[in-house]
Parts: sequence; C-alpha cells; structure tokens
Amino acid sequence: MKNSKNESGVLRLKLISSDLELAEEEFALGTLDLDEVLSKFTERIEQSQKEKYKNYFFGGVKANSKTKQNDNNQICKPEVQPGVSKSNKTNMPTWLKKIYKNILIATHPDKYINFPIESIKEKFTDIYTKAVEASECGDWGMLLLCAYETNIDFENKQSYEFITNSIKQKQENIDLIKSKMGYQWYHVPDSQRLQILENLLKQMGYSFSSEKLQNVVKSRSKIKRKVGTRPQKINVKQRKIK
Repeated sequence: MKNSKNESGVLRLKLISSDLELAEEEFALGTLDLDEVLSKFTERIEQSQKEKYKNYFFGGVKANSKTKQNDNNQICKPEVQPGVSKSNKTNMPTWLKKIYKNILIATHPDKYINFPIESIKEKFTDIYTKAVEASECGDWGMLLLCAYETNIDFENKQSYEFITNSIKQKQENIDLIKSKMGYQWYHVPDSQRLQILENLLKQMGYSFSSEKLQNVVKSRSKIKRKVGTRPQKINVKQRKIK
C-alpha cells in the first residue's frame, strides 16, 4: 500500500476493532454476572414493576443510535454505514467489489482444509468471516482492513473516507457498550460490589437486608476471561424474569 494515509487509517481501525471486541466480551461477561446476582432478587419484585426492572438493568439502546441490541441483550454491530442502504452488496462500489472478490479467493476456508499450520489457517478463516460480515453490514472500512491483512492493495480516493467512517462507527459502539451497566459491573472492583449493588437496588426502590446482599455477592460465580486469551464473541442469553 503506497498511500501512507490509508495505511495509518487501517492500523487505527485494526486497533479500535480489537478494542470493540474486548468491550463486547466484557459487556457480555459483566451482564451474565450481574444477571446472576440480580436474579436472586426478582422474586421480590411486583409484576407491574418487572419491565421497569429489566429496562433499568438491561435496557435497550439510546434513541437514534446506529447500534442496536438484540433480544439476547447483546450489542449488535451496525447494520449499515452512514450513506449506505440496507441492500449493501448491490451498493458496494465496483472497485471495492473486485477487492472483496480477491479477499474471498485468497482466504476461503476450502483452501485451508488440510493446511498444516493452524495459526495461518485460523488467521485467514477469521479474515474471510470478517470480510463476509463487513459486506453484509456495509462496513466498507472493515473490508479494506481485510484487504490490507491479505496484502491486497487499494488506492481509490474513497478509501480513507470508508476507513474513517468505520473507525467512527466502532468508537460509537464502544461508547455505547461502556454506558451499559453490564460493562460497568464487569469493571467494579470486588471490594466495591456490595455497596454498588445496594445502591442500585435502592435506586429502584427495593430494600433488602445487608445479610441478604452479602450472601448474594459472595455466592455469585463471577466469570472472567483467561488472561492472554483472545476475546471471544459471547451470545448473552438473559434469564427470563417470570
């Protein structure tokens, strides 16, 4: 890639994409843990207040956000990039379609079925998956990042705009995730969890004994990612409040 501006952009995009994956995982783990803790108190909630309870702790996305949340309380990636309609593949620029095709040819899993080096096989499978996902979401910046990682050159004048749009979109997603209580709960130090939980419940108008709170916090099975492992996408299925 000759254009240093594009190269700088894709490197920034790569970093923020990793930050987004980590934030998504921490949000998922924190939500699972918080859900486990709060489920101990749902039997004390009146039926008329349960929806309010769910919205408060596991509420949806802010109005007009480009990021949505699915029924399983998982932050979803943006459906489309600014200026791109939902029929993404048909609206993909012609020059980018050629790049996309070259990415798929270079990274298709069928090419690596019997490949002896597992790390290389995983790398190209991951690029293939991200490229297909990017094409469906209309995330042209991510397609260009996939091209960069596959050593496919691109010099089109639209390239940098697509890259910066993708960076902006991912930063919005990160900011949204960090505003969610599941993410914040994940980062609460153990020494402060009892006080935080008590404050949360009081804000909702519920009162519980200190003994009850202590028992719940101590008995929870907190989930943590193993240090040094790559963040994995976790589909968080929230307990159904009956």
